[in-house]
Amino acid sequence: MTRITYTNYGDLEHMYSEIPKDEFVEQFWAIFGQQGVPRNAGGIKIISIGHASDVRDTGGFGTGKVA
Repeated sequence: MTRITYTNYGDLEHMYSEIPKDEFVEQFWAIFGQQGVPRNAGGIKIISIGHASDVRDTGGFGTGKVA
């Protein structure tokens, strides 16, 4: 399982999937990307991409507001 940890306009969140990592990243940007906005330049920024044992595995990251 792959985990993407990202900030969503100041909130730290996680998304999980069983699909291959590269395909998952493309799917993530298909959902959250905006036309004409470079990736990781708008309000949505990927912090980490890694393996997760299950959906409770946060990779050491918390959730909530990022200071």
